[in-house]
Amino acid sequence: MKKLTLSIGLLAAVLSGKAQDTTCTVVSQEKVYEFQYNPTKLLEKRGFIGYINIEVKENEVLCLHLYDKQPAFRKVFAFLPSNEGETKKVISYTLDSESNLYFFEGPKEIKVLSNSVK
Repeated sequence: MKKLTLSIGLLAAVLSGKAQDTTCTVVSQEKVYEFQYNPTKLLEKRGFIGYINIEVKENEVLCLHLYDKQPAFRKVFAFLPSNEGETKKVISYTLDSESNLYFFEGPKEIKVLSNSVK
């Protein structure tokens, strides 16, 4: 019985060690809402001009909800971490922003432009 309890405890520790936190960021035309994914809890609400910068840390997942309420596209840039002395790798996306979800795994920096392309 003790071995079974110990095995279950070790398994739970290993599985929780690889757990990832998920945050949800909703980007509308003028506002940004940041939520804790589960349980849903509003962390921050703010306006923005130009672009929004989102830091996705190691062992985190970003759920990005682009919500323009009309057919449109947004430019999104993902900056991947680099070693010292190397150039940062940048991946550019043009994403449908009417009301769609996109997921990004960390570590990386995400930049979402405020102006939508129709």
